[in-house]
Amino acid sequence: MSTSPIPFRADPALGGGEILWVMLATMGLLVLAFLVLAHMRRKGWLDRWLAARAGAASSAQVKWEVETQRISRQTIVHTLKRPGHSLVVVESAAGVSVTVLPAGGEAKNGDE
Repeated sequence: MSTSPIPFRADPALGGGEILWVMLATMGLLVLAFLVLAHMRRKGWLDRWLAARAGAASSAQVKWEVETQRISRQTIVHTLKRPGHSLVVVESAAGVSVTVLPAGGEAKNGDE
């Protein structure tokens, strides 16, 4: 019993005229979306959203300034600074210690 092979489709899934209509519809929707966004921006409806995005981008750009110093073979001290904040991170074989520095920049000892 011999079966015939599966016939493959010889014509394209979309004809030449159909592709043209799909491309025109896509371009029309893109132009419509652009016009709607331009109108919303002209009316000021996007200002709050754009300002929030700009504020988030500027706050994300505030980076820590890092200074690293090796104290011994197993101990490293990192000083992290940014406006309004300073930290001292000490890495050693025993673990990690983090100390927040006050605004003056000097850590306070508990002995005082």
